[in-house]
Amino acid sequence: MSSHTGFLSTEDNVLPGNIGLRDQTEALRWVKKNIHKFGGDSSRVTLFGHTSGACSVHLQVLSPHAKGLFQRAILQSGTALCPWCVGESHRATAFKLGRLLNCSAGHDSTKLVACLKKKPYGDIIENAVKLLEWFILPQMAIPRVDGDFLLDHPAKLLRSGNFNHVDVISGITKDEGLFSTLTLYTIYKSALKTLNDNMIRVGNLTLHVTEEESPEYLVGLALFRYLPNLNVSNIEDVKALSKLVTDRDFKSGHWDTILYHTGTTKKVYEYVFEHRGQHSLLQKINNEFASTNHVSHGEDLLYLFDGVLSPAKLTKPMDIFVRNVITQLWANFAATGNPTINGTLGFRWTRKTDHLCNFSSYLNISTTPGMKTETTSDKETRMFWRHFPTKNNKILYPYFFQPEPRIC
Repeated sequence: MSSHTGFLSTEDNVLPGNIGLRDQTEALRWVKKNIHKFGGDSSRVTLFGHTSGACSVHLQVLSPHAKGLFQRAILQSGTALCPWCVGESHRATAFKLGRLLNCSAGHDSTKLVACLKKKPYGDIIENAVKLLEWFILPQMAIPRVDGDFLLDHPAKLLRSGNFNHVDVISGITKDEGLFSTLTLYTIYKSALKTLNDNMIRVGNLTLHVTEEESPEYLVGLALFRYLPNLNVSNIEDVKALSKLVTDRDFKSGHWDTILYHTGTTKKVYEYVFEHRGQHSLLQKINNEFASTNHVSHGEDLLYLFDGVLSPAKLTKPMDIFVRNVITQLWANFAATGNPTINGTLGFRWTRKTDHLCNFSSYLNISTTPGMKTETTSDKETRMFWRHFPTKNNKILYPYFFQPEPRIC
């Protein structure tokens, strides 16, 4: 299912966007009304999602439309502060798609939407792909600030505290960016060549900074730290690019989300999924990583759902152990708000407190689960991205961008 069917917008009342999010909220209303008929409790509803699903869950947390419909949220590998979750320029995208489909509407939203409704679904998908500039980017038909479902930018809502205060688990895998970057290196080599030939231009897309004030400057800052040779030609370069994607696309938004949710009275828990088991998504694209300890985007899903790598099954004792740990944590949290309520797992997951300038701690989900403190390198990375001069950061951390900035 293409996101264009749920998030295309003309930025007006004709097609305001966020239809997919409104559908989710309507489903939550149905759950609240009917859950008791299935033995459930409407005062103990937990949402959880992965990547775009986690973005959706977090946007429900931020929306007044979902107030009181759930009490807890689990965000796996995504939050509303990730740079790919909420976008701008939706109207331009809608009319570009219209032109590709021969919908000559000028600037008339009503005519455009009427024409698009007559087009076969397959034609819409086929032409939506033509809007991509490189690889799978830019992501265009995504949630937007519409002033109704989403009253303001997620960063402003979080900073002001104007959101639904619920218990939260937020986490990532150890090497989130490796799956996509390794795919570039091994399969989509023409896209990799385009990246190497146009590092700054493509970097605007990769880092999701095309709508920032100085995108080339931001790309230069990031590349100087992660890829100073401006080239991806070997596995070590792939790892460096993976680290950049991991930190920009996933870690930074996750860290910021954790920080601002700890400002409420609700419980907040942070994790990093670090277990590399018998099966891995990386094995599907590169045998060189078949026996490594890298844990890519989506690896955590192997321990929550069957069929992610069908027909592969979890058979190794350590994999089954990790599966039992994560499912018990999620179940305990959904039931009580405390993932280690009864002590039977043999460790305690400590709830988060404010850690703007302090070392942060998180639960390491692995064969030896327990609390870990971030390294000095991790903290330096976190502070690098909080000082990265994006619109988000200038809202969340204005004191870092003053003439005499606050220094941690």
